Amino acid sequence: MKTKVVTTLLLSSLAWSNAQADVRIMGNETALINTIATEYKQNLSYHKEKLAAKKMFAANDMLYVDVASVPSSDYQEIKNTLMAGQLVVLDLSGFINEEDRIAVTKELTGLGMSTPLLVSGIVNGESIFNAISGDDPTDVYGQKIINSRAKQQGITASLTHVLNRFKFGVKVDSKQAELNRIAASKLPLNRFDLGGK
Repeated sequence: MKTKVVTTLLLSSLAWSNAQADVRIMGNETALINTIATEYKQNLSYHKEKLAAKKMFAANDMLYVDVASVPSSDYQEIKNTLMAGQLVVLDLSGFINEEDRIAVTKELTGLGMSTPLLVSGIVNGESIFNAISGDDPTDVYGQKIINSRAKQQGITASLTHVLNRFKFGVKVDSKQAELNRIAASKLPLNRFDLGGK
């Protein structure tokens, strides 16, 4: 009986450690990423500290980038992470106008989108981009509701839905991790225009 309990506890702790992921942050820590980390019960850490410690991305880690607060000298690191097929959330909400968002997303991904959030990663061996709209919520009659709290809740709910699609915070078995690694290695080098930089 004692051996069975210890074995069960050991297996439970191993499963939990595999489900635990790091949310790596580039730029400023925002209310959005704190909400997501709390909801998924994940650790927050700064990406540069992990790089300095030579900590590689785990299969279920995510890079969150508050793009408006990141110097352009860090863009290559963001591009490299995107190219590796790692789960990346680009938060562009810090840019006031759509033209800035379009320019930055074009430089980072080649897509040139005005969306406040862009999520990239691999699902079932396919490279996927999800754009999360920052449109004002509407009522049952289709009229816009001007309410910043409701808008933020909508963005958070949409991001949660997308992260669930990417299986963020879910235990990734070694077979799936290997399939994702192979899929990322087979991505064409010109997966998207990297702005010639």
